Amino acid sequence: DDPNEHSGGSHWSLLCYRNGCFEHYDSHREQNAFRAKEVARCLGPLLGTSTTPKVVQMAAPQQSNGYDCGMYVLAIAKKLCSLLLEDELPAVGEVHISIRSITPLDISRLREQFYNALQ
Repeated sequence: DDPNEHSGGSHWSLLCYRNGCFEHYDSHREQNAFRAKEVARCLGPLLGTSTTPKVVQMAAPQQSNGYDCGMYVLAIAKKLCSLLLEDELPAVGEVHISIRSITPLDISRLREQFYNALQ
């Protein structure tokens, strides 16, 4: 959200870099779109690019409350890792059906899995 805030902001989204482009997954109406572009601009030189890498706003599943953004980041990251391991990542800018189909029920189940793992 805002890296200048003491807490670092109040909303989490996922910025994924691949094939020279950033994909931004935001479960709350692209609330962090501006910040994602700022991060991409800062990371460009570290990635060895001469220009600011493109940031594609991905059609991420949307949360139905004000507190599940972190869980959506974890769920999407988990799906992306699985797709990468299975060599099934779609082209840059395309959202795989397994990500588009994440539901609030999936998020509740994932939260329970993390809770149980931490007990």
